[in-house]
Amino acid sequence: MARYSVLKHYLPPNSRRNDHFDLLIEHKDALATWEIQHWPPLPMQSAIRLPDHRLLYLDYEGPVEGRGTVTQICTGEIELRTQDVSEWIVQLMGKSFHGVIHLRRESCDVPPSRWTLSAEPTPSAAD
Repeated sequence: MARYSVLKHYLPPNSRRNDHFDLLIEHKDALATWEIQHWPPLPMQSAIRLPDHRLLYLDYEGPVEGRGTVTQICTGEIELRTQDVSEWIVQLMGKSFHGVIHLRRESCDVPPSRWTLSAEPTPSAAD
């Protein structure tokens, strides 16, 4: 079964971007990746689609050369319900979040593309 991971990305002090979370979803031979500001996910929040990441980041914690450090916040398995260029619907089955996330593309900026993430936690499954 495919997996997902959420990493807290702490950027270096001189970065123009803020610390954030990276939502990584295993898809084929890479990790589809979105930058988000909140985890556990809010019912609705913006997301930025980043370039795909290497599979090693599913289990990685530590320094990222020149880009700060990452710490794993959540991991688990997924059921991919829908996936195309403008919409992903994914069932997440993790230790700290269990539910469905829906990612919808807002614009076609190249890159980064702006998306909206909506989350529907499964009651009593999240700890």
